[in-house]
Amino acid sequence: MDEKQHIIFDLDGTLIETRERHWRVYKRVTLELGGKPLPLPVYWRLKRKKQSTLYLVKKSGLPKKYTDQYLKRFITLIEKPDYQILDTCFPFTHTVLNSLAYVYRLHLVTVRRDKKALLGQLKRLSLTKYFSTTLAQAPAGDPAQTKKVLIQSLHIAPIMVIGDTEADIETATLLGTKSIGVASGIRTASVLKRTNPTHIVGDIRGVLRIIRQIQTNLPAGGPTNE
Repeated sequence: MDEKQHIIFDLDGTLIETRERHWRVYKRVTLELGGKPLPLPVYWRLKRKKQSTLYLVKKSGLPKKYTDQYLKRFITLIEKPDYQILDTCFPFTHTVLNSLAYVYRLHLVTVRRDKKALLGQLKRLSLTKYFSTTLAQAPAGDPAQTKKVLIQSLHIAPIMVIGDTEADIETATLLGTKSIGVASGIRTASVLKRTNPTHIVGDIRGVLRIIRQIQTNLPAGGPTNE
């Protein structure tokens, strides 16, 4: 009988670095519409502070009326393989997942529109082997509700939801379980704190430290600090 407990992981910003992909798509769409793209550090700082699409459009020298057009074009491009190839694993992603998969059942639950492209990306990054299940769905309204429904379809009781956005924290709250907000992705720690996660860590290394406080039979070695 499999008595392993279950942990839910988000992907983008939690396990993989996506800022270059986001910025390249933003830059392309902004130029197509006749705007002036912000430098990557400025763009990413605004995204992490949860600035609105309207704000980004205006900061990029585009009229307000282009906001919907910008967003539709961005969504069309952001999951294309030509841009996904820019994503890389964070330095300690494999070490952390390997340690956790030894003790827990790990499940990947993410908001993506193109599952085929997602599975291809996971294979390229050698992440497939760590997860018992990979679930993805386009957001239908509230992304936290979308993730909640996906997780409930597994008929499991996860002990933790781990992700880099407020939606991941809210998903855990909806499920009545604990959460770890990872501040290495599209939200800063201060933004994540607004949704009251159980824990906040700077990057994926901190996840292993937190879970080691809960469980003592993880393999020795690997990172323990945030």
